Amino acid sequence: MVHHRRSRRKAFYLLALLGLVFSLLSQSVGVQSQVSEIGDNRLYLPISFKSDLVLVIDSVRVIQGVTLSDAYKVHIANRDTLVRVFVSSGSESPVSSVTARMCAYNQRGEDLGCIFPDNGYITTPSLEADLNSTMNYSLPTSWLYPGYSFHIDLYVNNSISNNQGSVRYPETGVQPFNFVTIPPLEVAIIPIEYRPYFDDRVYKPRTDNYNYLTRMPVKLLPFPTINYHSQPFMVYQPNQIEHNLDNALGWVRLLSQLSAQVNMEGGSGSQKYYGVVNSYEAHGCSGGCITGIANLPGNTAVGWSGFGAGTSIASETLTHELGHNFGRSHTVCSGDESNPDMSYPYSGGSIGQFGLDVAAGLLLPPQNHFDYMSYCDQRWTSDYTYKGIFDYVHQNLSITPLGQEHGDSLYISGTIIDNREVILYPIYRQFALIPEQSIGSHRLEFLGSEGAVLMDWSFTPYAIADVDDENVYNFGFFIPVVEDFVGLRIVSAGKILGEITSSSSNLLHDFASEVIAEKLVIDGNVLRWGAEKSWSNEVVYRLRLSTDNGSTWMVLGIDIRETEFTLPADIDTLADGMWIEVQASYGLNTVSKQYVVGD
Repeated sequence: MVHHRRSRRKAFYLLALLGLVFSLLSQSVGVQSQVSEIGDNRLYLPISFKSDLVLVIDSVRVIQGVTLSDAYKVHIANRDTLVRVFVSSGSESPVSSVTARMCAYNQRGEDLGCIFPDNGYITTPSLEADLNSTMNYSLPTSWLYPGYSFHIDLYVNNSISNNQGSVRYPETGVQPFNFVTIPPLEVAIIPIEYRPYFDDRVYKPRTDNYNYLTRMPVKLLPFPTINYHSQPFMVYQPNQIEHNLDNALGWVRLLSQLSAQVNMEGGSGSQKYYGVVNSYEAHGCSGGCITGIANLPGNTAVGWSGFGAGTSIASETLTHELGHNFGRSHTVCSGDESNPDMSYPYSGGSIGQFGLDVAAGLLLPPQNHFDYMSYCDQRWTSDYTYKGIFDYVHQNLSITPLGQEHGDSLYISGTIIDNREVILYPIYRQFALIPEQSIGSHRLEFLGSEGAVLMDWSFTPYAIADVDDENVYNFGFFIPVVEDFVGLRIVSAGKILGEITSSSSNLLHDFASEVIAEKLVIDGNVLRWGAEKSWSNEVVYRLRLSTDNGSTWMVLGIDIRETEFTLPADIDTLADGMWIEVQASYGLNTVSKQYVVGD
């Protein structure tokens, strides 16, 4: 019997000892409480960790298209944003079931609430090449403002550490997102009705849906949004075969006419104007072809509609040409890029950092993705280009425009090749805004009958990107009307680059007749007018249309050689009361006649 009692005591002491051990373990492990939800997963907060496990938030990266290195860091307010949180531990073994909550605060420090990662839990360590190894947060639009900040609480489910709770980033206080404000980008899309020389067919891009054109820029350019505005058709009808779009000079002429039309219609400010043309169906692209050119920098560019009337590769061209408009030169990648940016920091045209298609959730490694300012395939943005465009826009936002006033003016335009040859285009006359003259690299001189310079005008031409082998520049601007001039020339560094003159000493009467005053004939969608003749040079015509009694004008065609014109596809009929202006130019002087439809 005594032996039996001792066995019971031993059992009792053993149970007591086990209870004490369990109690100590419970204090070490902690009590699971405060249940919250992440999708279908249950998360228990707070918890404790193993004493030999120390989790560390290595970095938090705000990404809006490309991972930004410290040298090119800028975060755009109101732009779709993904935050990647990189975590590691002191353990050589992977740690699973790691998650965190991100909490945000407005500029007044008011709590905006917390969110959990899009991908729930991760396993450490986080690797840049593995999107699912980082905790990824798609930021709410209500968080994307200047002055907003955040902190992160890190948790591990069912693991133990000496941290005694959550790991916090930053350790105290909050971390700013550092969002900065920049206006949305405004882009006017101008579809081009292309009528090649010696070709009776008309080629048009797709206009019912521009998704094939607009899908890429919003992913790569540093703007919160891009607003596209569809414009009426512009007619490009070259009057010589060298100006067809299978020739570089044709693309230069098209860009010049597009710029002229924008200027003549009063386009200005920060809006970009992009002409899209179906050059592929007209000429093909065997052995390579020009797909777009742009003023560098500037507000106008033209590009193809892809392999047909509208295919997705057209969007890459739009993005590339807009880059030129924002002052970006080429990135060397294929080796065919002309006038490259020698400051580009990454070899081989690589984007240098991991790109991220935020909308698609697709990670783009730098080993096989190249800057879109190159000619390589697999193009994305580098952080260098992203920040460079932001800097250009930001700097130009603070520039005060030169004073302007309306007045009777002449539109002067042309092309300069290698600063040794000038092609001067016909002059047109209209009432327009005239900018103040500024100091430029070139000078426009108006010549009197005795060779005297009646007036000169300083200007700087725009470089044209994507015209290989030669340095080509365009210019086009309004100046006040100069009376009684008989010649015009362009001078640079004391050298005459080009000149046009008239044989007549009185330009106001240089036209042989004014049969342009004859009645305008409207035959369906075809306009016909009387031919004008000049004693000096070939006469070309400009047509304009007004639907508000001459308050505003739309250019229908520029440099038309024939005395008839077929209206573009989006103008089916001309309603009574509309105004049509026919202006004849022989290069220097003009005569005009306005008609009212129905009279």
